[in-house]
Amino acid sequence: MNSTSLRNLTKKTLFLVSLATAKRVSELQALSRKVALQEFLAKTERAFNHLPREFRLKSLRPLVDPDDQKRLLCPVRALTYMLERSKNFSHKPRNLFISPSNTAKPLSKNALSFLLKEIILQAHESFPEEFQQPLKIRAHDIRGIATLLNLSRNHSFMAILEAASWKTPSVFANHYLKDLERIDGDTYSLGPIVAADDIVR
Repeated sequence: MNSTSLRNLTKKTLFLVSLATAKRVSELQALSRKVALQEFLAKTERAFNHLPREFRLKSLRPLVDPDDQKRLLCPVRALTYMLERSKNFSHKPRNLFISPSNTAKPLSKNALSFLLKEIILQAHESFPEEFQQPLKIRAHDIRGIATLLNLSRNHSFMAILEAASWKTPSVFANHYLKDLERIDGDTYSLGPIVAADDIVR
């Protein structure tokens, strides 16, 4: 993590934070290093009905041995490395995720989506050829996977709705509740992981 490029470090951190929070790309783009960006309104938020501006990322450190490879999937660990790398950048924006090519600018929503899709495609390159299929990847899909993983582990449905900032269960049921067969098996072998504000084992 100390020797990798800022782009790769940002990409990994972005993916793990996205999975851990189940936030929209617009919400990830608005995350700040110190204080909430007060001018930002989430998709389901109204000026008279603000969503919570703070949340906690859960660490895998208490659950895994320091020598265990699973520690590499901890969003808190990745975020710590990224903040340490960027602390001495001059003129950095308030945004948490900054452009690796121009550290004086935040990553745009389009750039965040591109990096999330890129890391998913790179992960699939290691699959055996017989398991590789044409992928239609959207950055938004990480949000669905994060919530489905928690639902499949019998976590509180209301807690999942709250983590994802959904107002009604129908949004989740209509757009994200999908067949879990493709998620079962290999995905769980990565665990424990932090998804949708909880730890999935």
